[in-house]
Amino acid sequence: FLHMVGYSSIKFFVAHGMKSKADQLQSGVKTYWIVTFAILAITRSPSFVFWVVLEPLLCMTYFLALINIGFHGFIEYDADGKHIDMVNSTAIVDGEDDMFGEDDHMTHHYNTTVYFKDLP
Repeated sequence: FLHMVGYSSIKFFVAHGMKSKADQLQSGVKTYWIVTFAILAITRSPSFVFWVVLEPLLCMTYFLALINIGFHGFIEYDADGKHIDMVNSTAIVDGEDDMFGEDDHMTHHYNTTVYFKDLP
C-alpha cells in the first residue's frame, strides 16, 4: 500500500539523491489526493469516493503485490551473498523505453541498455 500511495518511492528517491524525481512523484501524489477530496466535496458521497477512487487503489495494491511475487518470488544470491542484479529492479520514472505507461519489467532485467525498439 505504501508503494501505491507513493510514500516508499518518494522516500527511496530522497535517500538516493534523486530529489527531482521525488518532487515529481510528490506532485502527482498531492494532485491525486486533492482531486479525491474535490470529488468528495462535489458529490458529498463517501460511498461514491470509495468505490470510484479508493477501491481501485486498494485493488491495484493487491494486484501489484501479486505480480511482484511472480516477478521476484525466486530472488537469488551469488556466492558472496549479494543479490544478482538482473533479478532485482527499481521503479523507472520517465524511462526511455516506456511503451504502455510503465516500463517493460522483464526486458529491463536482461537488456538494461537496449532501446525497446532494438530488442530481439
